[in-house]
Formats: sequence, C-alpha cells, structure tokens
Amino acid sequence: METTPVQCSAQLVSNGALPAVTDGTCAESSRTFNVAKNDDGSLLLTVSQPVTPSSDQKGYHTIAADEVVLEQTGASSQERYVGPAEFGLLSS
Repeated sequence: METTPVQCSAQLVSNGALPAVTDGTCAESSRTFNVAKNDDGSLLLTVSQPVTPSSDQKGYHTIAADEVVLEQTGASSQERYVGPAEFGLLSS
C-alpha cells in the first residue's frame, strides 16, 4: 500500500456522534476509506487503494473506544477523535 500521507475527509450530518463513513475520499490520491462502528464502542477504519482495475489493497486500523471522547460545545455535544495523529495499517 502507498505510504505517502494524504489528507482524507468526509462531509456527513450527524447528531453529534461520529457517524459511520462509506466512500470517504483522499485528496490527490486514489485511496478511499470507510469507518464502521463496533458494538464495543470502537471504530474500524478501512483504507482501500486500487491495485488493478478489478482489485483493491486494503489496510485496517481499530480506533479504541477511549480514543473518542464526548465534548460539550455550547448548547450541544459532539464526539471527537483524540487518538494518535499517525498510525500504521494492518493488512488482511
């Protein structure tokens, strides 16, 4: 998998909780990402990169439940990721 860092983002509407993400995009890269919520409060980040027209290479990172905090922001609250800014991906 390509190792050059890139900026990835997704614009979603939520109730303040970090939402699940499908088809997040990365600037100046063919990589995409998904975020799935697990029952234990952790999140599974999956990064995909095309290798051939018919196959992708994928890497995974589990975001522990304690790396997401609930913050009060005025009259509302929102979840925010507070884990490391850089981490490796595990391959399947």
